[in-house]
Amino acid sequence: MKITIQIGRSTLKNLLRIQKVIDIGCIADYGSFYVDYQGEEDTESKDFDNRYLNYYNERKFNKIVFSRSDISVVSFFLQAS
Repeated sequence: MKITIQIGRSTLKNLLRIQKVIDIGCIADYGSFYVDYQGEEDTESKDFDNRYLNYYNERKFNKIVFSRSDISVVSFFLQAS
């Protein structure tokens, strides 16, 4: 099943290709989803901040995977610093 979610003039898929800011989420009537990105972390780097930022900035959008909406369970973790 192909799902297209319109957000303003764009789609969720197009926004994630550009911004890469969401890893998991939930949309009413569609269920929960996770975003599959491809990329590799430089495990040799000793600068953890740089290593972390490079991984998230350089990863490439692959696909969005939706669960079945009738069995979705999503939990969120928010860490305030």
